[in-house]
Amino acid sequence: MAGYRLTHAAQADIISILAWSDEQFGEEARKRYETLIATAIRGGVLIIGRVLHDAMDPLRHVGAERPWG
Repeated sequence: MAGYRLTHAAQADIISILAWSDEQFGEEARKRYETLIATAIRGGVLIIGRVLHDAMDPLRHVGAERPWG
């Protein structure tokens, strides 16, 4: 099995995304997102710093002053 590391911020992002999806679109949609996220992080060793959606400004949420721990 490939390894991966999620920062605390990324873990919080995923939990928030899945909770919001469940509230807005129901359990089936949440399960689809959960599967999509799990599929995206399979492979080589990854460090996932944040999980952002398309409308979010990456520079606002991921900067040099934010540690990856």
